[in-house]
Amino acid sequence: MSSINFDSPLLLLLIIPVLLVIIGSFIFAVNKENKTINNTISFICHIVIGILVVLTISKTTLETVITKTEIYVLADISYSSNDNMDLIDEYIKNVEKNAPRNSSIGIVTFGKDYQLLVKLGEDIISVKNSNVDNTQTNIAQALEYTATLFSEDVIKRIVIISDGEETNDSNIISLSQTLSQDNIYIDAIYLDNNIKENVDEIQINQVDYTASTYLGEEEMVTAIIQSNIDTKAIITLYKNNEVYKEKALSLTKGYNSVLFDLDTENAGLNNYELKLESNTDHSKVNNSYLFDQEVHEKLNVLFLTSLGSDEKLAEELYGNSAVLDIRKNEFDIPFTVEDLSIYDEFVLSNVDIRDYNNSQQFVSSLDTLVSEFGKSLITFGNTYIQNNEEDEVLSSLSNMLPVKFGAPEEDNKLVTLLIDISRSMEFSSKLIMAKAASCAIVDNLDDNVTVSVIAFFGEVATVINPLPAKDRELIKQKIKDLDPYQGTFMGAALAYTQGFMLSMPYDKKEIMLISDGLPYREQQSVSKEVVNNMAKNNISLSTILTTRSVEGEKLMKELAELGRGYYYLIESEKDIESFVLNEVLNALTEVILDKNPSIVNVNSSKNELVNGLENLPNINGLYNNKDKSSSEVLLSATYTDLLGIEYEVPLFSYWNYGNGKVSTFTSTFSGSWVENWSDDVNAMTIFENTLDFNQPSERIDSAFIVSSSTTGTKTTITVNAPTLNKNSVLTISVKCPNGDIIEKELVFDSENYLTDITTEQIGNYEVTFNYTLGVMSYTADYLFNVSYLPEFNSFTIYEASNLYYIISSNGDISEDGNLKIENKDAEVQKYILDFTPIFMIICVVLFVIDVMVRKLRLQDIKSLFKIFKKEKYYK
Repeated sequence: MSSINFDSPLLLLLIIPVLLVIIGSFIFAVNKENKTINNTISFICHIVIGILVVLTISKTTLETVITKTEIYVLADISYSSNDNMDLIDEYIKNVEKNAPRNSSIGIVTFGKDYQLLVKLGEDIISVKNSNVDNTQTNIAQALEYTATLFSEDVIKRIVIISDGEETNDSNIISLSQTLSQDNIYIDAIYLDNNIKENVDEIQINQVDYTASTYLGEEEMVTAIIQSNIDTKAIITLYKNNEVYKEKALSLTKGYNSVLFDLDTENAGLNNYELKLESNTDHSKVNNSYLFDQEVHEKLNVLFLTSLGSDEKLAEELYGNSAVLDIRKNEFDIPFTVEDLSIYDEFVLSNVDIRDYNNSQQFVSSLDTLVSEFGKSLITFGNTYIQNNEEDEVLSSLSNMLPVKFGAPEEDNKLVTLLIDISRSMEFSSKLIMAKAASCAIVDNLDDNVTVSVIAFFGEVATVINPLPAKDRELIKQKIKDLDPYQGTFMGAALAYTQGFMLSMPYDKKEIMLISDGLPYREQQSVSKEVVNNMAKNNISLSTILTTRSVEGEKLMKELAELGRGYYYLIESEKDIESFVLNEVLNALTEVILDKNPSIVNVNSSKNELVNGLENLPNINGLYNNKDKSSSEVLLSATYTDLLGIEYEVPLFSYWNYGNGKVSTFTSTFSGSWVENWSDDVNAMTIFENTLDFNQPSERIDSAFIVSSSTTGTKTTITVNAPTLNKNSVLTISVKCPNGDIIEKELVFDSENYLTDITTEQIGNYEVTFNYTLGVMSYTADYLFNVSYLPEFNSFTIYEASNLYYIISSNGDISEDGNLKIENKDAEVQKYILDFTPIFMIICVVLFVIDVMVRKLRLQDIKSLFKIFKKEKYYK
């Protein structure tokens, strides 16, 4: 293509005055009488010369573009562009209008696939004539194809007309950069495919439900419906291809939710479909949603106990609602995640988990199954955690529980060991036993309990001023260094200790008197009087008698009774590690609260576990504990200690532990502590409700945690396998809705197993997993659905930024459809013709003609040509 150019186009304006001068002169000089042919010819010559002179000084040139430009318009006609086909045609015409000279245009249309709709240079036709698959938007594939269509030695340009939203992730950024490096220019026009205000649209966005549940559970599905108008609609729930329920809806603009109860009356797999209908709906392809729910018949429970009475009660309470695996004092139990995953609920009742084989791995697997798999744990009674939290196994179990066992006031408690070091303690190893007992007590106190040591003989001396029990090595060394001295002034020692305790700022104060109970006779009455006064000041006194004697036993028992404490007897060193010492420690740390019955209180009447229950009978004992910050205490017990002080202790507490739930009942499941409950309907309802209350929200009966997420038409399946061993192999077999089978091995990424499955079909996908590690092999099933493809989501938000991201800095983007396409001058070859010499020659010729016309008559010119002809003839 060619064009005429002017170096000084403003000089063209001189044509006007030049012509005015020439015309004016002609009119002035020539009248009607002398309007001859000669004058007319001269007038025309003057006009032409004037114009040519102006064109010459304006530097007139003729420019012809030699280089060819090939432009392919890449038009997005996927489903999201359905309402903008005419606009795409208009944009293509604008591209044609704004194309550089010597250009030819072709059109490639695309959706899921692509089509060369118009070859280069052919007549433009509407994109409506294309027959590509519009169910997806695959820009990268179409762009890569279009890049192969260009000829050699041409300027190559692609103009993308699209909303910029690709169905699947692709390498389009790197592809765009590669094509740019290959000198293919890529520009774009943003196509606004967002839903228009004048279009009425509703669709089902998502559904929320439990994929796997239990027989008789109340289950619901929540459908989220999006609408851009206020309208009426009907939504129908189909179960196994039959109408199950139907609702009439009044939808408002925005998001709406609708709930349906699901059928859990019978065990098995139910296939559900939600369908939405409205007369004003623009698109019908996004009004269906598929989901499945499996109903399991019974709960699987692993019940570990040390009490025979627990077994009978558990069978009565669970009845036919569960498959019970009761292990009473059986220490070979399943301990791996794979073997334990078949259970839904775990119950630990009065068991020391350390007694079980592979206890550490059992607790670790239990933690995984509760926190990650969403299973539940219930503990009853003694878990042996109190005073043993430094043990690795018990510490792991303690972390899972909603309560901390031990006295809640331990951070503000003072225990004073009052040790008799009189000469009488030298006989029968009494002082040795007293020191050993004192050191054992210090060893087993909680780190935060404060300890002081006072020794007495004929005098009283403070051996250790208050120190936290965590400084136990220093405290024990001071105790071991004690030597016997003459005298036994027990009354004076108790009086001294009382004054010492009263001066200390602690809420709970306890004295442990360790002696043979043989003070001077006059000291006995003084001792009783002081101890009686201690109790009035809320200082309790317990006694430990070293070696049995009638007189010593009588006094020490009486002092313990007056001091509202406990009496213990040590007759040999081995007793120190026996149940006697355990009872001493339980008293000092207040681990067991069983000296008085406790009133049971309902703390959260709205909770399903205790809803409507009141006037529960007392319990005769429980393990002291304190609730953790994020737990909820549903039942508490009001306990009255030996000093008559009342305080509340959690009886039933629970919390959500990761994805699961852990509950702790701090009294026993059966036995004397809850004997008042056995004939009480409300009390037994608590136990029945506890078992139901802890039932997992979703059934996972395999050793895998499987999840799937769909992006475009690719679904990523993520599997958290039990051992996450890099040497394991996990394969899947996927049955697609059309019956095709996809088999793949999943990739282990150090945390999970992953794989991508192409999901371009609507319907159910059935997945079977096979996990192998050495000789172990496990299988599991999983279901997921595709209800409609992402291309049919009418409420997808399209933004021009997507195109800017794709094109980057490699081209221009228009957001209004007017794209100016310009080639770089350095790439365009041109031929330029300068008219200056041509115009000058013409001017000279015209000037000569003008002179001849004005000086010669017409007859003279004719005669001149005749003479010229004669000369030519004679020659």
